[in-house]
Amino acid sequence: MKKNVSALIIVCLFVSCTNRIYNSASWQSKKITVDGQIPEWPNPLRFYDQATGINYCISNDRYNLYLVCSISNDFLQTKILRSGLEFGIDTLGKKSFSVVIKYPVGTVSNPDQKPNAGAQAAVGTERRTDRSALKLKFLAEATEMQLVGFKPNLGKMISLLSPNDTGISAAINFDVNGIMNMEAVIPFSTFYKNELTPSDSNKIFNYQIKINSASKSNNGSNSGGENHSRGTRGGIGGGGMRGGGMQRGGMGDGGMRGAGMNDNRMSGENGSNSYQRNANLSGTTKTTIKLKLAYRKS
Repeated sequence: MKKNVSALIIVCLFVSCTNRIYNSASWQSKKITVDGQIPEWPNPLRFYDQATGINYCISNDRYNLYLVCSISNDFLQTKILRSGLEFGIDTLGKKSFSVVIKYPVGTVSNPDQKPNAGAQAAVGTERRTDRSALKLKFLAEATEMQLVGFKPNLGKMISLLSPNDTGISAAINFDVNGIMNMEAVIPFSTFYKNELTPSDSNKIFNYQIKINSASKSNNGSNSGGENHSRGTRGGIGGGGMRGGGMQRGGMGDGGMRGAGMNDNRMSGENGSNSYQRNANLSGTTKTTIKLKLAYRKS
C-alpha cells in the first residue's frame, strides 16, 4: 500500500512539473517608436525585479520582440550608462542566452576615475548636478550596440548614429522626473524566424537582463576608434514623462514580485533609497524570466 501511495505521489509531481503554466509575453498592439520615451507602454510596466531595481516589460507582435526598462535609481542609472546593459534571449529553454543585444555598450571614459577633493566634499544639489553632468556625458557616448549570436550577416557592432538595415534598434532617454528609460526592438528574423505562426504561441523563451560589472567597461565600445561624442539617440528631460507614475509592478516568474514604483520612484524607505545605499556598483547583477510568446491573428 505504501509503495502504491509513493508511486502516486511521484506521478502527481511529474504531471504538475510537466504541465507548469507560464506567463505569456505581452502582445504589442501599439506601434513602438524606439526613442526612450515610453507613452506607448502600459503604466505601470508589467514586471519589477528587486535585485536589479528595474521595472520592465517584454512584448511581441508577429514580427518583432520588444523590451522596455525603466530605472529610477540614480546610481544604477550611472552604472548602466558606464558599464552596459545586456538583454539575452534563449530560444531553446536551456538558459544559455546565446543571443544577446548589449546597449549601451559601455562608456569610453575611464570607469575608475575618482572624483577630486572638491567633488568628494560636494553635497546635496551639487552632487546631484555632478551626477547629472556625468550621465549626460555617458549618454552622449551611447552610440553603439553590440550583437552576439545573431545571424552572421548582421555584424557585431552597430552604430545608432545612422540608420541600419538589421531592423534592430535601441534608445535611452530620461523623462522630466529623471527616470531613465531604455527601449529595444529586435526582429524575429534576425535570430529566429521571419514571422510567428499560431504554433509559436506554445514556444517558451528564457530572457535575461544583465547589468555588467563596472570593471568590465569598454567591452569593444571603442574597437573602431570612432569618436563617440557626436550624438545620441536620447537626451535628458523632454517629453518622455509618463503620466501618473509607477504603481506596484511585481508579477512574474522566479521572484519578480516586489515593491514596484510609486510616482515614478521606488516606493518606501526600502525601495530606491535602500537600493542606492546597498547597491553593488562594481558587481554584476542579473534577472531572468521565462515567458511564452504571444500570438494574435491580425
